[in-house]
Amino acid sequence: MRNIVIWIIIEIALIILVAVIYVVFQYALITDRPDGYINYSDDLVETGDVIVSSFGHLPGVIMCGSYSSAWGHSSIILTENSRVYVLDAGIYGGKFNGASKIPINIWCKIHKNDAIIGLLKLRRCDGKDPNISECKLGKIYDKFKDVKLDGFSPTWIRFAQKNKFQHGKIRPRLTCHEVTIHVLKEMGIYKKDYECGAYSPACIANRNICCKLPYYYDKLIGLKLENFRMVYNSNCSPPLTK
Repeated sequence: MRNIVIWIIIEIALIILVAVIYVVFQYALITDRPDGYINYSDDLVETGDVIVSSFGHLPGVIMCGSYSSAWGHSSIILTENSRVYVLDAGIYGGKFNGASKIPINIWCKIHKNDAIIGLLKLRRCDGKDPNISECKLGKIYDKFKDVKLDGFSPTWIRFAQKNKFQHGKIRPRLTCHEVTIHVLKEMGIYKKDYECGAYSPACIANRNICCKLPYYYDKLIGLKLENFRMVYNSNCSPPLTK
């Protein structure tokens, strides 16, 4: 009996090892990383822009490799009185645990070990300034302050489903990118077509979520925190705005 148990444990360990090797290999083949550089300034970001990040640790690499993308986290830019904040839902502990409004310099320190940071600029099809209301965005984001963040769990099976969006329904536990998508849907930027769990962070970064006219997100820009420079991605497909 003891030998059977040991054999089962070894088999499970081998399966897990092969799975980990596979997703890490997939991560190495990812093609949606940024390329090229431009300089960063606070004038570059505006309310409604989206930040995405690529994790620099093994669990993050495994997670991103499982859906063949560099991107695993997302949040939203908010500018108030010439100051830049990040509306971010993260399990950080302390003052900024959960859905929080974080000054950009502190957010950068929190994410200093991320492999890549990406920025998606919000635009209008008519060329006008998006003029997203800071007050409205802040109020909508406040609705999610009591939502518990969903770390890796069996409930992630929902990401394999594509259910129609249900108005007024918010799950008690959400991931960071689900909070981002929920807020942008409530702001009238993303279309309310499918549930937030129908998308991954890669869908945000690669602009695979339909925007509501007149809005769309421009090509991906990435931020390298160690030298505060931006990285431009010229390999993005056209936005899905309809």
